Amino acid sequence: MKILQFLQKFMPSKGIYLSLVLFVAAAGMISGYFLVKSFKETGSAQHIDSRAFFGERHATVIVIGSKRCQFCRQAMDFFEKKGVTPDFIDLDTSAEGRRIMSSLGGSAIPQVIIGDTRVQGYWPELYSKALQTL
Repeated sequence: MKILQFLQKFMPSKGIYLSLVLFVAAAGMISGYFLVKSFKETGSAQHIDSRAFFGERHATVIVIGSKRCQFCRQAMDFFEKKGVTPDFIDLDTSAEGRRIMSSLGGSAIPQVIIGDTRVQGYWPELYSKALQTL
């Protein structure tokens, strides 16, 4: 309420005040749209040729991330509860992991490879669906 009183004191014209409120509301809606759009894009499963990235190291499930990342640890816990032991590539210590991450074009961690399906981020429902195809 104090902010409203402050604005009214320094913006006596209601037209300017209304314009400012509408501008802030529009900016919030636009930024919210892009946030939701990027959130939806990150939570998708994509088909990749995992052998092209991992060669002989190819495993059924590979998690690329950081030991410091909460979502990476949750992904590892998810697979362990399912009885799957994924390979973990730590981006903090592995130059190979950083190269693979760059090749994949990933920006979110964890990057989870399940067979030939890549999931960016922590999405247990997508992990479960991809595990069913193995």
